Amino acid sequence: MPRHSEFARLGITLDRELRGGHQSRVWLATSHQGRSPHDLVIKIVDGAVDDRDHVIARLRLRDQVARYDDRVVPLVPLAGAMVNRVEHCFAIASPRIDGRFLDVTNRPDVERMGRALARLHQSLRLVQAELPMVRALRTGTPVEGLHDNHQLLHGDFGPTNLLLDGEGRLWILDFDDCGYGPVEFELGNTLFMALFETSPSLNQPSDEYRQFRRWFLGAYRASAELSVSELLVDIGLQARSDALRYWLSHLDEAPIGIKNATETWHRRLRAFAGIIQP
Repeated sequence: MPRHSEFARLGITLDRELRGGHQSRVWLATSHQGRSPHDLVIKIVDGAVDDRDHVIARLRLRDQVARYDDRVVPLVPLAGAMVNRVEHCFAIASPRIDGRFLDVTNRPDVERMGRALARLHQSLRLVQAELPMVRALRTGTPVEGLHDNHQLLHGDFGPTNLLLDGEGRLWILDFDDCGYGPVEFELGNTLFMALFETSPSLNQPSDEYRQFRRWFLGAYRASAELSVSELLVDIGLQARSDALRYWLSHLDEAPIGIKNATETWHRRLRAFAGIIQP
């Protein structure tokens, strides 16, 4: 984490940490740019765990998509730039939005998710970026069956990256994992996250998960331009599940959030993945 004084040249003061992880940390900050001080949210990304070109490509993508989809949280330039190097990290600013994360057991929330993803996919088809396939599809054995509907994907479309403000407006956060892939994989990935939220393991889907699945896929289909196959969605879910199992067995190849997690968290992930533990 850079020294707080290093952010002064960007015209901001870090106030308090909102959340943190192995790859990035998120802070509430005060901006001194403009006529009066105002709040910003600053994401600080460790430059050692991501390629600068990919960081910039994802930020440009997010900026472009926000022009088509007003639910995407826009970027705020600091010192005239969308991304700034602060010591060994990248600093990225967004406006502060007060709200709550979505509830995977609440039908209106889940249906909002489905509609929002359908619209986001429409917007993502209008832009291009120099990005690879999403990471889970580049992991382990190549996935058979997912050949069509390839386009840019959000890559991490789940309840903790969606914020509902006090006026009932939905906001989409965090394009850190975006890349190319089939839309059915994205749908399967969201189902994977709902499984993790609601079920003891991948092999023991709860009634809450089955309910989420029905509401989410129903809302997506009702709003999407292109039809999707539920069989291929299940293949996408399986691909995401296989990626987790692969990463847990090859931690040196895993995303930083899994690689550097605590042993307690590794045990929880193994239990969820159905991996027999010693």
